[in-house]
Amino acid sequence: MQQSHELVKNDIVPTKYAIVKVKFDVKTGYSVLVNLNYKGHGLAAGTEISDVKGLNHYGLVGLDSQAYLTNVESGQVLTAKWGSAENQQCHFTLPQLSSRDIGYDELALICEAGESK
Repeated sequence: MQQSHELVKNDIVPTKYAIVKVKFDVKTGYSVLVNLNYKGHGLAAGTEISDVKGLNHYGLVGLDSQAYLTNVESGQVLTAKWGSAENQQCHFTLPQLSSRDIGYDELALICEAGESK
């Protein structure tokens, strides 16, 4: 699978004709389109997908409970969160992602309530 690369935001505003040396932090990982199901229902649009600690964000759920996630890894545990209460989040684990030169994996996963593993 081709890895995706994402530039991390930098606040650089050079003036006219300036030459600026800038170091960009780049995140590397895979891209996947995930159809998520929680208790027999799809997740609401706008649900945020992040790591279990909430430090790194990987995408948002869109229409039809689909989330396009970038910079993820095989076996990674992710959290879907649509509110601040404990019953407004669930966890899912990405399976082994396939190798491909272009494109992304499409997955159907069940999001589980409770503590992440």
